[in-house]
Amino acid sequence: MKKKTQGLTFQCAIIFTIFSVCMLMLTGVLTYVNQTKTYTEQCLEKARALDSYLAKLMQADSHDVVHYIDYYMDHYKDIKMKWDFDEYQTAFENFNNLFNEKYPGKTLGVDIQVEDLSDDVQEAYFEYDHQYWVLTFESAKEAFDMSYTYFLVMGDPRSRTEDLAKMYGEGNYDTEHTALYLIDGERTEATETNENGEEVGTGYLWLGDTYYNAVDKQHEVEWETWNTGKTLDRYQEWDNEWGHTYSYYTPLIIDGRKLGLIVAEIDVETVNKGLLRTTLIQTGGIAVILIALIIIVLFAINRLYISKIEDLEKNVNDYAAEKNVRIAEKIRENIKGKNEIALLSEKTADMIAELDTYMNNIRTITAEKERIGSELKVATHIQAEMLPTNFPDHKDFSLYASMNPAKEVGGDFYDFFMIDEDHLGLVIADVSGKGVPAALFMAISKMLLNLRSLAYGTPADFLSDVNRLLCENNGGNLFVTVWLGVLTLSTGNLICANAGHEYPVLKRNGKNFTLLVSDHCPPLAAMEDMQFENKTIQLYAGDELFLYTDGVPEAKSASGERFGMERMIEILNNNKELSPKMLLKKMKQEIDSFIGDCDQFDDVTMLGFRYNRDPDKL
Repeated sequence: MKKKTQGLTFQCAIIFTIFSVCMLMLTGVLTYVNQTKTYTEQCLEKARALDSYLAKLMQADSHDVVHYIDYYMDHYKDIKMKWDFDEYQTAFENFNNLFNEKYPGKTLGVDIQVEDLSDDVQEAYFEYDHQYWVLTFESAKEAFDMSYTYFLVMGDPRSRTEDLAKMYGEGNYDTEHTALYLIDGERTEATETNENGEEVGTGYLWLGDTYYNAVDKQHEVEWETWNTGKTLDRYQEWDNEWGHTYSYYTPLIIDGRKLGLIVAEIDVETVNKGLLRTTLIQTGGIAVILIALIIIVLFAINRLYISKIEDLEKNVNDYAAEKNVRIAEKIRENIKGKNEIALLSEKTADMIAELDTYMNNIRTITAEKERIGSELKVATHIQAEMLPTNFPDHKDFSLYASMNPAKEVGGDFYDFFMIDEDHLGLVIADVSGKGVPAALFMAISKMLLNLRSLAYGTPADFLSDVNRLLCENNGGNLFVTVWLGVLTLSTGNLICANAGHEYPVLKRNGKNFTLLVSDHCPPLAAMEDMQFENKTIQLYAGDELFLYTDGVPEAKSASGERFGMERMIEILNNNKELSPKMLLKKMKQEIDSFIGDCDQFDDVTMLGFRYNRDPDKL
């Protein structure tokens, strides 16, 4: 019992877990899609803010910046500057000492302008100026979390063009479409060729790095920004040596002169990492909430439902072990509310009381009868009383069944019952052996099957549980073959399980009856811990089922010939237009005619069923 109830809780947990995983996956995808545009806009805004910040710095020192750019473009081929600097104070002190030595008592920008300084002082001032702006661009890149920041001089005839052929191959490269990296956030060390033909670093900064940027789709935003002199509200998406990149351009204009483009870049991988991080954080939060809700829901389900089912199952097992009818009253005392579990508990108590009544009747009759003939008569009477004879007049189906016992009472029985408004249970079975023991075993089997079918589960579950109960204290070594099916009336879906019983016969609407052959499982009470298999049959309007025990095909004539499966199916097909009731009567007439004056060897039990549901209304 413990293992089974834990299984129910585990199954609920699995269902909730699968649902939660699906929800998390859907949430993750939606979050990623929704965040893509937002995060990209945020990156664009950071790039815009970075460019604006650098533009304001450069515009605030406009005269100095103009001189710095012009001096760079005129002298960068001749300047040698160490490339691994990490501060500009040393360069400023060198310039300041040289300025005070050359121009004692004078103030730069007041008494003398930068362009009026001597060449060596201007070069020292440029070195300080360049180091300041390179470090400023680098620190701004880190502060604004950009991948790359630089300043381009566009289409200047003073740009280095002699290296373009080495980069792009021979061709006519006009300076109008060149882009010179004046301030490069990624410093490059200048190289030279040694005596072995190897390129080695010189220790100096490479200046005047020039590229040929044709007016094409890859440089569309770059040239449009430069030509219009306006910052565009979009970025350039392109591939370069750093990968797939977003570039944002801001023109630097001082006193009406376009000096160049301030560029901020962020690689797509960085954007995707940010999106993934945001998605994981949000999805993780939702996961925590879902886990908490699952725990709460499972606790509530266990307390409100599963624990009550456990108690009910324990009482049923106690009754199976003790056969104490007071357990029915115990079950009734524990009934609370008017839900399905309360209804199931009430029906279970009624079944136990009814079963106890039947068992007491059987025991009383058995004790009173001393002769076998009387014993068989009483058993036949009890058996007949247990079988339903009021066949429902239902709009969704037609049903009729009959059980004709032999002179020696056996254990055949049939049953049908409404599990709820939409589910109908169908049972046909054959107990081994003869006489009162078989009748008693039949009664127990019928009640246990009926009782278990009202609880949760499938036909295979019902057979497994009843098999376990029947195997307990089965001193007579009896067993019972059972075919059990549960039909969903609204859909025509029939789930059935077969415990060693005869194959059912199915007729599709307008077609012939055919035998439904499938693998057999052992009968009930034959082996402990058996697991049974469910089979699914889809019924449609007009489909019919014919269920029977082995007394039909094994009926014998005076010559010893068996009635046989082929004869049975032939009779069904020759009378397939008849209603279930008339079809069963016709089959019994054919059997009686076949055996003639011979005694009936075994019980003849049959159940006919026709599904009437209109497919258009499913």
